[in-house]
Amino acid sequence: MPKMIKTVAASCAAVLLLGSCSGIGDGASPESLKILQVTPETTFDEAFIRGEQIPGQAYTCVRGVLQAFIFFDDDDVGNFTRRVKWSSSDTSVLTVSNFDEVVPGSPDNRFDYGSIAPLSPGTATVTATYLNMTATIPVTVEEAGAITITPNDLKMVPRSFQQLQATAIIAGKKTDLTAQTIFEFTNADPEEVAEFATLSETGSIGAIAPSAPLPITAKLNVRGGACATKPATTAQADLQVMAIPTPPTPNPQKLGLRLEPEDGYVATLAEGTSQFLKLIARFGDANGDGDSDDANEFQDLSFQPGAVGAFTSSDTDVATFIGSTLLGRGTLVYAVPDNATTAGTPESDGTSDLSAVFGARPTDTPPVVGTTSNTLPLLVRDVLLRSIEITSSPQRNSEDGVCKVNETTYGAVPAELTGGKFLCLRATGTFGPDAAGADYVQDITKDVVWTTKASGTLGITSGRVLGAGILASATKAPTSGTQCVNATSCAEEITATFTTNQTNATTGVAITVVKTVPITVLIPAATD
Repeated sequence: MPKMIKTVAASCAAVLLLGSCSGIGDGASPESLKILQVTPETTFDEAFIRGEQIPGQAYTCVRGVLQAFIFFDDDDVGNFTRRVKWSSSDTSVLTVSNFDEVVPGSPDNRFDYGSIAPLSPGTATVTATYLNMTATIPVTVEEAGAITITPNDLKMVPRSFQQLQATAIIAGKKTDLTAQTIFEFTNADPEEVAEFATLSETGSIGAIAPSAPLPITAKLNVRGGACATKPATTAQADLQVMAIPTPPTPNPQKLGLRLEPEDGYVATLAEGTSQFLKLIARFGDANGDGDSDDANEFQDLSFQPGAVGAFTSSDTDVATFIGSTLLGRGTLVYAVPDNATTAGTPESDGTSDLSAVFGARPTDTPPVVGTTSNTLPLLVRDVLLRSIEITSSPQRNSEDGVCKVNETTYGAVPAELTGGKFLCLRATGTFGPDAAGADYVQDITKDVVWTTKASGTLGITSGRVLGAGILASATKAPTSGTQCVNATSCAEEITATFTTNQTNATTGVAITVVKTVPITVLIPAATD
């Protein structure tokens, strides 16, 4: 069984005369040197390092990473990326940094050892040298696909902010190149544009006042430096700053400032449960399709500075907003539990009106009131959870995206889950009885606590966050434990737990409802 990868001693790594470091302190001597390309898709493990070298592939103006490894006579291996001398056989095709390439615009920062700058199509041989050892890797550079700015037709309200993203199709996959892109207003006088909006080189927009369309240009990798000496690959987008419209009455297109649900509004909530809401500015029906749901027809203001603290409930004893989600797409409204202490004796239901305000500046002179949204009525029902049902989406790949309650077909949890796949789980609660003696059913996916066995084969998102209930399976079996048969079939359990605010009238213990379903994870055996 191979030994673990060595960590090069700091004292040796700091020696300027590398020839004095022929071993690693334990007497082991280096035998061979190898170069490997590391990409976002690389599984950086022992198998990768000891595996076959694959020729390098790079794309113009998109920086890449090479690393160098030395194998020792005691079967250990060490990462020597920062100790070898890097060179390129054709610097017109690509260059390689020895921590000597300065990041343009940041004179105190340099690209790390082994960072390659692909400049033009072609093939170059990259060489790494250490003592009397040399390793090479051929790297082929191809043209990168055209970059795209997202969003590319953008409308924003004053006092709001937006981050632009630059992407390109590289090796058949959409790749985020924002960190290697510089953004600027196209052929604009900075003083004139500054009246309406600001735009940083990193793509952060600050809207100031209503404007005509403002063209934006993105230049690939000027910030990164790899294409500073050749015409930059560019993309175009448009920004327009618009006032929040005053909607007509009636308002069939739902214009103006709108408080809207994440997955279909639930006008009724059981006590102790929650729902995500969003604050949206809708500008109009630009393409005439009868709604304002196209990307250039609205702006999500849920987490803009002008919306902080602006979500309100008319009766905070009934419902209250309890903060923002981790993914920045909604605000959580929470049905406040009452003070009941026994099960089966419901108190009166409660009602509250939910709304929001954007752009209020009470400290200004004169104070700015801001724009008020529509109002959503909410009924909070004083009912006790009686049972939980767990349902599941079909098996999904990571590229399939996140499941949504109203866009996914849910059914029974499958008996088996393939390693590397994931499921979107949904918890549905049956509450009751209500004041009329009837049951009430509601989605409680974000309100239960999700758990699995501590086997290392499953992970699940739990809590009042978007993505709650996402179950991911491992691609390798755990190396310890007895839950797996031949390291290929692992018995698991998924549990959803909901603790009510009520207590058992006899025992005085808080009433907890639990649902557990079995599942078998099929994953390949771990390799040494």
